[in-house]
Amino acid sequence: MTKIKVITDSIADLPPNLIEKWQSESVPCYINFEEKSLKDDGVELDRAQFYKDLANFKEYPTTAAPSPILGEELMRSNLEDHDYVISINGASNISGTYNNMRLAAQTVDPERIFVINAGNISAAIGLQVLIACEMVEQGKDVHEIVAAVDKLKYHTRLYGAIYNLETLRRSGRISSV
Repeated sequence: MTKIKVITDSIADLPPNLIEKWQSESVPCYINFEEKSLKDDGVELDRAQFYKDLANFKEYPTTAAPSPILGEELMRSNLEDHDYVISINGASNISGTYNNMRLAAQTVDPERIFVINAGNISAAIGLQVLIACEMVEQGKDVHEIVAAVDKLKYHTRLYGAIYNLETLRRSGRISSV
């Protein structure tokens, strides 16, 4: 039986129990604030505390994608005991994670690693990851899984309410126009 590993990044906001249940992995992005750069991995960065402290920061936090080297390490380790890796990552127009994971895949083994631009963020990526994991469990072919997730991104929408546009402007997500 073909062994397939589904990985994502911390932009997917998957809770640790779901990552564990589906035997997935998440490469951490970084949150930069108050002269610190912490991995968004649930260990270095405590999100609950971060959000409590957010209003008191002198400067707004910024984010950074994981490096291609971090992606390479994750992919290499997973290819040791899997035939394929599917990496489902945040929207390329919002984050550099997709591009960095794509570069990592090209370096490691582009025939066995599929990197998907989820075209979304947060729970919308998480949904795509969970569906891919379910398909792996069902024994679906890697190409069938990649095609299904690629199609799903065009039918997945994430809606949110934004309290303050200033945070988005300062983080570079929107212009001041």
